[in-house]
Amino acid sequence: MKLHWARISAVLVLLVAMLPVAPAAHAQLASCTVNLSPTSVAPGADTDFSFGIYDSDANPINWIQITRPAGSYVTLESGGASGWQADMTADTVTFSNGNLQPNGSQGFDVQALASSSPGGPVNWTVQASDAPDGSNPITCDGDTSLTIAVQPSIINVSNVRLASVSATNVTILWDTDVASTSQVAYGADSSYGSHSPLNSSLVTSHSVTLTGLSPNTGYHYAVTSSTPADGGTTTSNDNTFLTAVQPPPVVIQVPGITTPNVPGATIKPTPTETVPPTVSITSDLSRPFKQVPTISGTASDNDAVARVEYSIDGGKDWLPVDKVTPNTVTTTTGKGKAAKTTTAATNASVTFSFTPILVEDGNYAIEARATDSSGNQARTAPVTLVIDRLPPRFGAALLAFGSQVSVPDAGGRWQAAVDVDETITLNAVGGPVTASIVAGKQSFTLRHDTSTGLWAGVLSFHQAGTYHLAVAAVDGAGNQTNRPLTDVTVLPAPQVVARDGGRGVAGAKVTLYQRQQSGQWRPWDGAAYGQANPQRADRQGAYQLLAPAGTYYLRAEAAGYETVASEQFTLSQATPLVSTLKLPPRPEINLGFWRIPLPLIALVPAGLRTGLAASASRSSLIGHSLPAFSLATTGGSIVTTASLLAKPTLITVLATWAPPTAEQIPSLVKLQANHDINVLPVTIGERPGQVGVFLDRAGYNLNVALDPDATLNATLGVPSVPTHYILDRRGTVKAVLTGVFTADQLQKALQDNQ
Repeated sequence: MKLHWARISAVLVLLVAMLPVAPAAHAQLASCTVNLSPTSVAPGADTDFSFGIYDSDANPINWIQITRPAGSYVTLESGGASGWQADMTADTVTFSNGNLQPNGSQGFDVQALASSSPGGPVNWTVQASDAPDGSNPITCDGDTSLTIAVQPSIINVSNVRLASVSATNVTILWDTDVASTSQVAYGADSSYGSHSPLNSSLVTSHSVTLTGLSPNTGYHYAVTSSTPADGGTTTSNDNTFLTAVQPPPVVIQVPGITTPNVPGATIKPTPTETVPPTVSITSDLSRPFKQVPTISGTASDNDAVARVEYSIDGGKDWLPVDKVTPNTVTTTTGKGKAAKTTTAATNASVTFSFTPILVEDGNYAIEARATDSSGNQARTAPVTLVIDRLPPRFGAALLAFGSQVSVPDAGGRWQAAVDVDETITLNAVGGPVTASIVAGKQSFTLRHDTSTGLWAGVLSFHQAGTYHLAVAAVDGAGNQTNRPLTDVTVLPAPQVVARDGGRGVAGAKVTLYQRQQSGQWRPWDGAAYGQANPQRADRQGAYQLLAPAGTYYLRAEAAGYETVASEQFTLSQATPLVSTLKLPPRPEINLGFWRIPLPLIALVPAGLRTGLAASASRSSLIGHSLPAFSLATTGGSIVTTASLLAKPTLITVLATWAPPTAEQIPSLVKLQANHDINVLPVTIGERPGQVGVFLDRAGYNLNVALDPDATLNATLGVPSVPTHYILDRRGTVKAVLTGVFTADQLQKALQDNQ
């Protein structure tokens, strides 16, 4: 029988194909990576550890096992991952029945309790396999080290404020939620340069006093609190304060014995005893008063009380009380029917009363002082009297740059330069005890000058942009106010750049020259305005200059570049300089191996920019009538909204304390003589007597409306002084102007808006 091998081969192939196929073995993973978070925990911390696993292999991952570090560093509590089954032993958490595709990643969570003792670093072990049973696992790459260590405290700093301000000392307070140390960095700008001594006491209410400061000077400061045990530290944002004006020297004289004011009392020329009297205030002053109360008290002495006085400023000045009444003593002589009772007044014990002369809301430190017949004295502890007739209200604001007043643009918006300090001043009624200017997340503390009643502070902005200013205040009764003021546009710093590439020229020297009255040009005295001149551009070629009124030119120079000088320009008010100065490369003469630079000075073409164009914003009052008001005037009349109808009206807000007022008043005097128009100057938040004295001393024949309670400011939204409101014959506001204007300019504005 002949075999056909071809047929036999075909049959064998068919039989083999019919045999059952054994499952293919799982290929071993080649790579996977893991990322652990966190890698450091506090002792005893119960932590959710996250293992981010990435499949960097061509095969999917179907099994993962996480093993805790060797030793007793952590105790496993639980584990979990979306789409996976988690099984746990004392040492491992195993994830199965899941699928992590190639180039995919997923988080696997393990809850564990850290040891109560510091230690480490120690490593977790993470293994993975493409087999559901975990066969042939590999250890994933990545940092899985764990350290158990004391963690830095997270310290929250809040309520940074000033407790007191004098000419040379300032006390700064702040709060933290963690007991920590206290230190303050301070200086002329936000680079500070000086630090208070570190107070290592761990407290949550912090107080640091800075001493040796310069009077009437703006300072920047930031507070820092830390926890030395764990290295936690937090520093506040930049803040500012303004020290008080240095008071004139006090001439100390030895006082004589004051005249008695107790009826029938005398003061002995030669003291006969040294026991001081006793004195107390019996009136309850714990609540706020809308009107000034009459305050009562008692005084007594082993001999006789001769004089009783009071102070409303914590003992700086003393006034005699309004009324002193000796108490009576009843004595009985004899016995039985012969007994005789007599009542007589005695100066050994008196009652007194007084009504302080207070004209404004505020907090007043009330004291009483008694003097006996031998000249011995005693005084009470200060008691705070709170007069609260009005909530805190602020009048107009004035922004000044050195001695120059900053004038808002036509839209009522101020302009400022990055990192250039300016002083803001406001008047207030309603007795605020704390006040600040709020600009977004920044807050600038205001200082109260008790001699003028004005509030002042320093504004400083580290980034360009438009900031909405508001004034926030709290009075002694706890009333709070927050009133919008106006906007400040902080212009970006100009640059010195290379003309060929536009890159900043670091270290370029920029000098601002000012023309003197003699016609000579000299470097402008920037130090008087808190600026360097000349100054060096920073790494980006940026410089900052805000110049007062005057005529100037700019000069910029740097190694390898031509020196550039601008054409002269004139500023009518304090203005930021915003022009970019372009330096061309310095030409050279090539003589073989020698290159000789040519000393040249180029003239920048006309068009040097200073500040921004006036904003297009308009007052929200335009097109509307003013709310009804009724105000007394210095001339003794009453002016109302209705009395201003039928004529074009100019309402100008002035402030006796603001220098531009004196410049504006002559034009108002001239216009007020024109009976075809209404001209109404108004002062806001100033006492009538204060305004009257100002007008009399200067000899101004001007009838001024008085708004001592600052009722109009919320309506008018006065951005600065002077501000002019132009009303037509129907009483509709047609235009709002800021700054000093001539009589002709104001007359034209009235004619254009009848």
